[in-house]
Amino acid sequence: MISNFIKKIVLYICFIILILMFLSTVYFIYKDETSNAFGKIACYIFICCMFGLLYYISGIIYAKKPKLFIVFVMIVSVISCTAWNLYSKTVPVSDYEVLMKGAEKIASGTFSEAFDKTSYFYIYNFQIGYAAYLAVIFKILGSRLIWYKLFEVVYIAAGAFFVFAIAGKLAGERIAAMASILYSTFIFNILGSSIINNQHLSAFLMLVGLYLLTVGKKISVFFAGVVFACMNVVRPVGIIIIIGVIADFIYKSISERKWREYLIKAVIFIVSFYSVIWMSDIAFVKAGIAPSAISKSHVPYFKMVIGMGADGGSIFGNYSTSAEHTNVYYDLKAFNFSYENYNDACIQFLKQRVKDYKSTAKYLFEKMRFFMGEKDHQYTFALGKERQESKFVKNITGLAHTQYLIIILFSLITLMNRINNKSSDINITHILFIGFILVHIFIEAQTRYRYDAYILMFIFASEGMEYLFSNIKRNTG
Repeated sequence: MISNFIKKIVLYICFIILILMFLSTVYFIYKDETSNAFGKIACYIFICCMFGLLYYISGIIYAKKPKLFIVFVMIVSVISCTAWNLYSKTVPVSDYEVLMKGAEKIASGTFSEAFDKTSYFYIYNFQIGYAAYLAVIFKILGSRLIWYKLFEVVYIAAGAFFVFAIAGKLAGERIAAMASILYSTFIFNILGSSIINNQHLSAFLMLVGLYLLTVGKKISVFFAGVVFACMNVVRPVGIIIIIGVIADFIYKSISERKWREYLIKAVIFIVSFYSVIWMSDIAFVKAGIAPSAISKSHVPYFKMVIGMGADGGSIFGNYSTSAEHTNVYYDLKAFNFSYENYNDACIQFLKQRVKDYKSTAKYLFEKMRFFMGEKDHQYTFALGKERQESKFVKNITGLAHTQYLIIILFSLITLMNRINNKSSDINITHILFIGFILVHIFIEAQTRYRYDAYILMFIFASEGMEYLFSNIKRNTG
């Protein structure tokens, strides 16, 4: 009884989120003045035909050569990402440039920025983990961008395998085949593939961790905790994973009535996760790369300050002038880099925003509509301003926007089917999807932060495609 109630709540929340994503996306597609009505209709038709063709091709290839299918999908991913890299010729900009410079200094043993309270790496000490990863590549292969980009492409392509493996265990192999195809052909992520970016590595580690969880054995749960901890070191989203995994274990313990089994798994997961976090913190401090634990931010409230509507992301209305001299830098400067005073001021600002709930609610509505529906702007970091405005880029991003909309539509079909089907169940993908979207209500929300949610939506959408196309085939055959 309780498990059915939890299942319905989770499915309805997922459904409502997807409805809001759909309405937000439709709003921004029609608000886009760069494309005319005819172009939009042609775009819809093209994308619908592409989805149908992908479904058909993936089914044929998987049916005939199931062992070679995933190789085909990974090759598609490699070719598409390589083609974009050759076109974009991306060089690191903004935070990515700062991270590359930091990595070079770590590799050469001259990294001291983390100990300077006015520096980027002291303010955003959680970035040290990814910079250290880049430093390892620098130390082994040198500073040529091609090596870093090669790793990004490898992570993206290898992700296709794990999408297939995860979806296969959760929803069946035909759905898995389509999910991996959607993953490897998703334009927004392809446009971000040329950026040396912690999202690619983080997403790959998330997929590895999710696969280990779906295996279900105690040893695999242990290693899932290890992998997710490594993910948190390069990109601190571990709290969402922890909550999601524990919530999934609680649900399974209720529905399957195996309290002891899932309690043991929860303990194993938490111990392995936090043990790696603790050891990583010690390692960074001992190596002289960080003055204190990188898992604990020196500015824990800044993303909430941005997310709750501070002017320019600053409690004083300051604006960033460069990647190193950000709004947070100028706010800290106003306090003579007293982090305690700055954090206290952040808390007071957040309390004020809660009191002014009408203005805050209006801001949060607009922010979440933008986050859920506007174009993913990964490509703006891949291209210079002039090339961003080119006709080709506008057309390709418009196509990507429509592709995103249709993935939402197929995901909605899946959720409607699961809600109406009493025998259907929920799994970790539904819980994490809710977490990855709703967490941005209160923190900074850029459209590129949808990255993790996309991966889960590919599985949802593939299930919807299988349901729709199989019904069409049955009714017309």
